[in-house]
Amino acid sequence: MALNSASRHLIHLSLLSLLASLVASACGFPIGDQTHDVTVRNREDVAVVVYSYGRDPRYKDAIGPGQSTKQSWMYPITPDDRRVRRVEADNAQGTLVFCRDISFADLQRTNWTVDVAVGYEACPVPR
Repeated sequence: MALNSASRHLIHLSLLSLLASLVASACGFPIGDQTHDVTVRNREDVAVVVYSYGRDPRYKDAIGPGQSTKQSWMYPITPDDRRVRRVEADNAQGTLVFCRDISFADLQRTNWTVDVAVGYEACPVPR
């Protein structure tokens, strides 16, 4: 089956677009949203449910005692990013046992790890 001129042109454009994307990515130009891997670690001897984006249930993880989970955070992502990320944790009864607003500086200081410890409630106002 022979391709017509328009089909060949479309294939060439698609291949050029793919090649340009690969070159840009290889040269360090991000494609898509930037994220940073963050480890959330349960420092307790009981399981907790961690909410890493406020109380949004789409961003919750059940973490067993002494266990951790890796997450991809879209913010804070750079030193000049002044946004904070609220991380909360509940015990098995659904009681808030941990709350902390995490900044970029916090993440750098802790090597991109958030340690959940029961009783640490530093959130200024409940959300």
